[in-house]
Amino acid sequence: GEEAQPTRDWEEVPKEPGNFMPKGEIPPPEWRKRKDDEAFHPWLLRVTQGPIGNTRTISVNLGQRRMKEGSVQLIPEWATESADYQEAFGRKSVHSSDIEVTTNRAWKAIDGYRH
Repeated sequence: GEEAQPTRDWEEVPKEPGNFMPKGEIPPPEWRKRKDDEAFHPWLLRVTQGPIGNTRTISVNLGQRRMKEGSVQLIPEWATESADYQEAFGRKSVHSSDIEVTTNRAWKAIDGYRH
């Protein structure tokens, strides 16, 4: 038979209605505050990208999930058939990681390339 998938408890992020993280992974409220020597841009990147070690976020407001687990896989076949993709890379064996997956879009990082 099929093996049962483990379940995970999710909690709504305080002061972020509609955003959920796995129970126990929500950072403490003081984590979002700007540090004394922290400029705006680094602070904004830090709080929007989430804490190091937090790997999962679901937003019911935006209909998206974000995973930072580094699950590397080959680019999907539907993407490698694109003429733009073929012109840029010329081969199908390129690895990628999910950045964000929504109902109608898959945003991927192509590993080994800055883009």
